[in-house]
Amino acid sequence: MKQRWGEAAVAAVMVFVAGCESEPETLRPVADSRPIGAAGAQLVAHDSCASALKAFQQAVTRELEAVGWQWFGMYRRELDVAGTAAAAERGEQFSPTNTHESAADEPDIVKTDGKRLVTVVDHKLRVIDVATRKQTVSVTLKGGYPSGLFIDGDRALVVLAHVAIKGSEGPATRFVQVDLTYGKVTGELTVDGYFVDARATDGIARLVVSSGPRLDWRSPHRPHSPSSPDSPASYERHMKRIVRESAIDDWLPRYTIRSHGTESSGRLVDCHRVHHPKPVTGVQLLTVLTVDIDGELGRGDPVSVAGNGSTVYGTGKNLYVIDGLRSGFGPMPAAERIAPVSQDRRTKIYQFDVSGSRPPRFVASGTVDGALLNQYSVSEHDGYLRVATTTESQTADGPAGRWRTESAVTVLRKEGQQLKQVGTITGLGKGERIYAVRFLGSTAYVVTFRQVDPLYRIDLSDPAAPELDGELKIPGYSSYLHPVGAARLLGIGQGATARGQVTGTQVSLFDTSGADPQRVAHLHIDGAYSAAENDAHAFLYWPARDLVVVPIDLGLGARGGALALRVSDDDIERVGTVRHSAGTPVEAQVLRSAVIGETLWTVSEAGAQANALNDLGRVAFVPFH
Repeated sequence: MKQRWGEAAVAAVMVFVAGCESEPETLRPVADSRPIGAAGAQLVAHDSCASALKAFQQAVTRELEAVGWQWFGMYRRELDVAGTAAAAERGEQFSPTNTHESAADEPDIVKTDGKRLVTVVDHKLRVIDVATRKQTVSVTLKGGYPSGLFIDGDRALVVLAHVAIKGSEGPATRFVQVDLTYGKVTGELTVDGYFVDARATDGIARLVVSSGPRLDWRSPHRPHSPSSPDSPASYERHMKRIVRESAIDDWLPRYTIRSHGTESSGRLVDCHRVHHPKPVTGVQLLTVLTVDIDGELGRGDPVSVAGNGSTVYGTGKNLYVIDGLRSGFGPMPAAERIAPVSQDRRTKIYQFDVSGSRPPRFVASGTVDGALLNQYSVSEHDGYLRVATTTESQTADGPAGRWRTESAVTVLRKEGQQLKQVGTITGLGKGERIYAVRFLGSTAYVVTFRQVDPLYRIDLSDPAAPELDGELKIPGYSSYLHPVGAARLLGIGQGATARGQVTGTQVSLFDTSGADPQRVAHLHIDGAYSAAENDAHAFLYWPARDLVVVPIDLGLGARGGALALRVSDDDIERVGTVRHSAGTPVEAQVLRSAVIGETLWTVSEAGAQANALNDLGRVAFVPFH
């Protein structure tokens, strides 16, 4: 089997450093109009497959020469990569997926249209009729890991990530279209690459995958092996020959479509739809596909960008694909582990126009210093893009030196094909990194953490001069923030000791109306963890009842469930915990919750349960077999 090469080999080495220096806070607002997309982010399209092939060959040669051909074999690696309130305002009687922007739906493992509950759990798509509380459809999803779905009308589009294809050089992603009435698979689209994320608006899904070249780097002998007669020079000649003899289809992703009993396959994206910087600096491709969820499944009218990607942010009109390291591997005390980002590390942002049903159109790109946490670190408002990032730099103490961190919020504006920086505020949380971000209108709330949780409020009403507008320090941290009324913000995360050791799930209610934010109520569950701390889709807020529901895992083999809270202006009331009695404690762990009419539905691997919304009394349980 061929070996698949991802990014520059040197990027495979990650350094984890314990501890950071804590320094006095110095916040620095900066107005800056320099074009920050000009260096390596502005894109053009290839004019032919011949020029694309030459550019790819030159790019990989430059990277391998920079790393050292003789070292490549040692270091090569595989690339592995607030909708509920809006629904209530529209008068809907069910809760949609909790999304960053109400106009851009996000894939999740549970969806509802108010009549059906559709789940992808344990490699099966199931449909439950909420009126009869019976399962009507069950479809086994073959191959890959179900990472989410969209629904539109009577169709679902399921994403199967990490698909392994026999005889293929690397993983693929499969999009499966299912008829929800009859439980029939109506189409399958399989493409090379890893699934990054997706967004959907008005039944049109934009699917983002990341792929690399399919080149056979194998040599009969590995260099530097005691039993190998190969020299570094012979291995270098071998690799150069592979690059020289490659064809364009070795660099571009492929597709296979199965529909109506027929199958077709070929090159996924045309050469003239591959956008790249000048000169081409990488050989990874991000491809955006456009799929009508309730229509005929096709190739997806794809458009590609030369670059990597870890985060997608969508507004309904614009789709932003972000290429850069994340600032951490899930919330954890910075004193325990930090993934350093070098001082000159920058995050690239690619903006696409995805209005209507036409293919995405690349419109602008830019860069910001540092790394972002997740999609909530990005927000578009009144023609500006705001981005919160953490930068890390090493002290002058050499290899043994400590890594210093600080965070910033940067404001960008589109000018031509560039996203230009118009203002920034830096110096947030020195010695810490970002754990949560929420942009609400012209205000940003940023949580950083090392031993305490500074909650910063930043005024962005003047995009050219962001300024600190209040802060609060409390033990622990919030890793997800959600608005729960006028001047009220709910944070879910972990409590912590004075030394930064986490102690269990912490829910905090903040009053943001004063000169500084204030915590007016909080709830702590010792030793617990909630999936909502890291996955906003697991968070449910139903404003009609002031109800918040989050999964709660009590650990140590205990049977967790879904924690229901009622939130008022100055209090958090513990309403109760919904538990699934079927299955093992692991199988019964609640993954998602949804309100449909007067019923609270919760879903686990064991099944779906209906509880009365008024008193949480159990009404029915639908087992998953």
